[in-house]
Amino acid sequence: DGKAITVDLIVHSRGQIQDKDNLIAIEMKKKSSTTKYENAANNDRKRLELLTAVQNGTEIYFGYQIGFFLEFDLKNKLINVEKYVSGKKLEKFTKELFFN
Repeated sequence: DGKAITVDLIVHSRGQIQDKDNLIAIEMKKKSSTTKYENAANNDRKRLELLTAVQNGTEIYFGYQIGFFLEFDLKNKLINVEKYVSGKKLEKFTKELFFN
């Protein structure tokens, strides 16, 4: 519909890999319990599903090989990671952040 899609961080191959230039899309958020945060985080997740979706002749195709949603929980020093491939969330895991 002509709207631009913005992503927090993207990685491309700069034409080195034909038909697979779009490599990684990453969305990042600092964890919050507000409704505004939840809406924004869910929009990011939907965007990652779209960006990593398998080509369908009737839809816009971006062709990112993999996507990540990173949620930084600074209070608990954790990062929650969701991995997206082929338009679906495949994995979710949590890691400790190491800083003071």
